[in-house]
Amino acid sequence: MEILKDLAELLDLKYEILPWSTTEAVEMNWDDVFDALRRKKDADIVAGTSIMTYNRSLIADFTYPIQFVHTGILTAAPKRSRNDAMLIITESLQWEVWMATAICIFVSALVLFFLSNTLRRVYDEEAFSLFGSVWVFFSIFVQQGIPEQPRSWSIRILISMWWLASITLMATFTGSLVAIFAVEKAYLPFNSFEELVNLVKQGKYMILMSKQSMAKSDIIKISPLPIHKELWYEVNVNNKIKYANNTKDAVDFMLNDPSYVILGSTTILRMYAQTDCRLALLQETILPTLISIALTKDSPYTTFFSNRIQNLVELGFTAKWIRDYSSYMASKNTVFCNETFSPAMKGTLDLKRAQGAFWILIGGLLVAIITLFIEITVHSMNNGAASEDGRIARYKQWLCSCIRHIR
Repeated sequence: MEILKDLAELLDLKYEILPWSTTEAVEMNWDDVFDALRRKKDADIVAGTSIMTYNRSLIADFTYPIQFVHTGILTAAPKRSRNDAMLIITESLQWEVWMATAICIFVSALVLFFLSNTLRRVYDEEAFSLFGSVWVFFSIFVQQGIPEQPRSWSIRILISMWWLASITLMATFTGSLVAIFAVEKAYLPFNSFEELVNLVKQGKYMILMSKQSMAKSDIIKISPLPIHKELWYEVNVNNKIKYANNTKDAVDFMLNDPSYVILGSTTILRMYAQTDCRLALLQETILPTLISIALTKDSPYTTFFSNRIQNLVELGFTAKWIRDYSSYMASKNTVFCNETFSPAMKGTLDLKRAQGAFWILIGGLLVAIITLFIEITVHSMNNGAASEDGRIARYKQWLCSCIRHIR
């Protein structure tokens, strides 16, 4: 409308906006709208943007494209019940990373075990046992020191590279934790258009579109891409599609029935996704199209309109108007998620999300205590020749020594 107002002022045109229908019983159909342009006596211009297609260009003139628009995919953000007990472990790095780290520790331990036992006669190198070799690299991984510095260059290189790798991995681990605690992560039931089509084929989702976006259905229909053909089969043959009067009605319908997914203009859907945390917009887009203003065929205003619109587009006015409208729509939202940070992200880190560190500490203490009793048992078994009273006396002596050290 901003463009039409600008053009009317430049040409001193008087125009009258005619609603497509005076009754709600008549549904809007873009084919009928372009038929009105084709007849020329009903209308001279469509007061709104239209998708440029070949069939439409045969019966109407299009101006210079106003915007390059993709079709977005909007879904209801699922409510995820997440257990934060081990958030620090399960969310910071994926299990593949932990598995790769464990494998690297074991393989490096085998190499260290082989090198140390091979070079102990040459460099008087300490001969590490297999368990001791594993413990060396685990100590490096958790940023601890090693009991003795290696003497051979081969082992020094192995240890130094492990130090560098462990520092890099710990930096990645820390950065992932910062991202987890600072940014709310959206968990979607699908992450690509192909996954959505597969879910539609399985009957888990249905497509929802506004009647103003019915031209996109025609684009899907004639598309040669296999994924579009599969979607069109589900939509056309299995009737897995529903049309709403407008985008707002489509969003309200989807919030009441999350088994639907909205396909529509990315620009419009992004406005809803940014102002309502109950919605999630997929990063992937489909069906790139050009939108323009449609006039009657061979209209005398087509050239002037195109030149003026091209000038506005190149100067950035159209992009500014779209951003201003997005800001206006966001300012009107005062109910759902109109804040920069959600309540869970405000303030300091709470115990719920930090409890994983304390569970690791408690687990380490329990393992240390269990290991202590195992060592005592093994030590007692190795000294089975001594009398039982002697073993008890040595245990009491050892325990008293530990207490004195603690004091």
